[in-house]
Order: sequence, then C-alpha cells, then structure tokens
Amino acid sequence: MSGNENLKPNKPTVQRLFFALWPSSEIRQQLIAINKVTARHTDGRRVHEDNLHVTLRFLGSVSEEQLPCIEQVANNIKTTPFELVLDQRVFKKKQEMIWLTSDNPLPEPLVTLVNQLEQGVQSCGFAPEKHSYKPHVTLVRKTCKTNRLQDKVKVNWPVDTFVLVSSKTYQEGVEYSVVKEWKL
Repeated sequence: MSGNENLKPNKPTVQRLFFALWPSSEIRQQLIAINKVTARHTDGRRVHEDNLHVTLRFLGSVSEEQLPCIEQVANNIKTTPFELVLDQRVFKKKQEMIWLTSDNPLPEPLVTLVNQLEQGVQSCGFAPEKHSYKPHVTLVRKTCKTNRLQDKVKVNWPVDTFVLVSSKTYQEGVEYSVVKEWKL
C-alpha cells in the first residue's frame, strides 16, 4: 500500500454569489438612516448596515469551474453610468419584508445592465430568472406588520460600478463581501 488509498479527492469549492450595486460610503449612510427609521416602525429585524445593496442577479451556488464564465460575462457588459432614484418604501407582505425601491421608470442603462447579466449568466448554465426585475434595498426582514411610514424618503444613487458579491451564512446572520468590481 502506498498510503494514498485513504485520501479523498478534493471537494470542489462552491460559493454563493450574486451581482449587485454596492453603495458608496455616502449612499450607505443615507440608506442606514432610512433603515433605522423604518425599523422603528415595524416588528421585524433590520438588515445589517454592511449588507445594504441592490441585487442585480442572484446566482446561488457557483462552482470554481463556473466562475471564469461569470467574470467574462461581467467583463463584456456594455452600458453607461446612471442615477438610480430610490424613493418608496414598500411592505412586501408575502415575503415579510420592507423594501426601499423606486416609483420611477427604470433608467435605461440599468435595464441594459440587468438584461446583459441575465443573458450572460444563462450562457454560463444558470436557469432564467423567474421574476421581472425590480431594483430594491431590503431594509427589514421577518416583519408581519408595519405602521404607516409617512415621512418622505429619497436616495439619488449615482451608479458607475457593479460588483460580484459572496454571501456566507453564519449562526449570527449573513455576511456579504465584494469579490470583484467592474466599471460601467
């Protein structure tokens, strides 16, 4: 016996990933302020301030073999910077959460970005997205009620980059970290 009989092949590394708009420090501070006020009017759990973002395309479990294809999709994105206006808090009863979203038509460069990501990740073997795209920042989770949120909110978010984010779940909650960033 050579001693290698008990060695098991390496298990492929898998990461939970998604494409997102990641806020600058200034935009994050605005989102945190809205997040705190919103949470005071609900019975839910406030999303941790480091995790505030807008998802562009959730990928789920991604193997090391799929990663180069995903990164190539992002490298090939052709669109321009834009401004995303988030000005409406919405209680999503079915999902038990409160979103900050937009009451305005989507900027055309955002639509282009989402469509190119969607088509690209499908070419990498990911199933088509089942729902139409609605940009939002999740503020509060696991809430079954909300008092009327009367105060006006508005975040004018200048967007000139998008990111690939890794999601890790721990007993204390979820942690997001930026894997890679691309300029528009």
